Amino acid sequence: MEIEQIKQLAIDVNNVAAAAFKSGQEHNHKNEKGRQKMTIHEVVRKLIGPIEPAGDSSCDGKRFENLKAMTKLVGLLIGDIGWVGRSSISHEYSVKRAGEFANKYLTDLKSE
Repeated sequence: MEIEQIKQLAIDVNNVAAAAFKSGQEHNHKNEKGRQKMTIHEVVRKLIGPIEPAGDSSCDGKRFENLKAMTKLVGLLIGDIGWVGRSSISHEYSVKRAGEFANKYLTDLKSE
């Protein structure tokens, strides 16, 4: 996957995440037709493909490329969260709250 494809994937995932958050559908639920809705995690895994090596050289090359794509996407998403974290010094309550939340998330992630 090229970096531009990864960036577009990140935008698509952000859009899916925003829509899921707005509708309260962060978890699997059935839609009106009784089909399971996919979580954001499932959507990303489906878009990128399997990343776990199978111990078979005929498919592990592709899985390694998928792993590199996944790590690029995670890096972009962490960068987005870091960008929001810069807002923690704002005087506006909602902006500051988002910045502090982002910074706390990154701090907790770092300590794991």
